[in-house]
Amino acid sequence: MFNQRSLSVALLTSLLAFSSWTTQAQTQEPVRPPPPAGMERPGPGAGGDHRGGEARQLKHLFKVVDATEAQRESVKKIVMTAQQDTKPQQQAAHDLHREGMALLTAAKLDPAAIEANRQKSMALQETLSKRRTQMRIDIANVFSPEQRAKYAAWMQAHPGKEGRHRD
Repeated sequence: MFNQRSLSVALLTSLLAFSSWTTQAQTQEPVRPPPPAGMERPGPGAGGDHRGGEARQLKHLFKVVDATEAQRESVKKIVMTAQQDTKPQQQAAHDLHREGMALLTAAKLDPAAIEANRQKSMALQETLSKRRTQMRIDIANVFSPEQRAKYAAWMQAHPGKEGRHRD
């Protein structure tokens, strides 16, 4: 039936196939569990770049308030201007956060430096908050009183970044 040579060839072939399969399994990326809810990075607009999300929010807002094309263009311009105005402050906020983390993880803690960092951060957040409020006022001025009521209701339902991270 099987001679020794056939058995050796079959055994060698099986060994090579098994070896190839284990090598392939080792070189593949490990399967990772999905991230916790809210931590997904779905693609464009994820992470630090929120333009995709903001565009979707504006689109939804425009539907809610039944905005005209002229109103849509005015609101988009207001939002873009606010984003451009606050870009340096946003970068400074990121830098202060990084600096604060470095201070907190230093070999020797410097409470005075940590407090100074906190105060700078709070002053910067105050500046950003004022600009966001002005942007909202500018947007509200584009809408009619009826649309403003819908806008206010929408704002309560979608509090934005500051509504999710209150201390």
